[in-house]
Amino acid sequence: MKIVKSYIVVIFFGLSLLIIGCDNPAPTELIQDNSAQGNPVQVQVLTKDTSNEYYSNGYDTTGVTNYSDSSDVITVSGVKVTVNNVTTSSSLAQAVFFDKSHPIHSSTGSIMGYMTTAPGNVLFNNQRAAKVLYHLRFNDRGYHRDTVLGYDYILSQHSATPFNFIYGSDITFQLDQMNGGMQYSFNIPTPEEITGKVKLTGKKANRSLNAELQWNVPILSKNKVAEIILGVMVKGTNTSFPLYKLSVNDNGDITVPPKLLNELPFNRYDRFVFTFVRQFIFHHNRQGNDLTVFSQSIHSIILNIP
Repeated sequence: MKIVKSYIVVIFFGLSLLIIGCDNPAPTELIQDNSAQGNPVQVQVLTKDTSNEYYSNGYDTTGVTNYSDSSDVITVSGVKVTVNNVTTSSSLAQAVFFDKSHPIHSSTGSIMGYMTTAPGNVLFNNQRAAKVLYHLRFNDRGYHRDTVLGYDYILSQHSATPFNFIYGSDITFQLDQMNGGMQYSFNIPTPEEITGKVKLTGKKANRSLNAELQWNVPILSKNKVAEIILGVMVKGTNTSFPLYKLSVNDNGDITVPPKLLNELPFNRYDRFVFTFVRQFIFHHNRQGNDLTVFSQSIHSIILNIP
């Protein structure tokens, strides 16, 4: 069960994407590509529905994956987006608490999500997060549904008290529960900043596209694995769809398997989105709350498909 919050940072990264062809692997199938000597690539397919824009595949703009039905979620992200060699930066902190006793069902009876709770005040680095409406969008027997499940907590650099993600450091999370409930806090370690580069060559016309990716290696060598999300943008829009997740050693460079680039329906897409992710994921249990914590540095680079 995955619950995805679609949230706009700069690019919209939370809907399905389109891959045509019966030979494409099934969603979540893992493919081992060892063609890149020294840095083998594990590829995960992120798409299932080839036409349904309300299909949720487990990714949103903050890079969060696998919202589960057994854990509340805390996310802190430092995000950069590069378009036409111009980079903008943003910071985001988010907390979502699910009420497992109140599931949301589709017309077929399957569980689509859970109501959320607002247990009190949430603070990141002593800055209070705002409560905002939490939406679940899904397709129910051909009808597009947009359901409000309650509230989640959001803090960004555009909040009344700006939040800034600190790389290679710690961010303090604090929950002050209402009605005399317990208060608790803990530190969230943050990864070193990731900065990527993409060399895109070849032509879509003759299916000769090639992408060489480079990024900075962490100085403290805390990260064993980096993730690259390969996405596309629909022609004439700013809507971005995640396509594949590539898990690689965090050693600074890979060549994207050419098959992933050249077997796309280019009549629909005119830009690639290469998203570099360096993250920590851990679980924290306190006062009966099972929390999954994502701490991540993200750099997305948007390029025209030549």
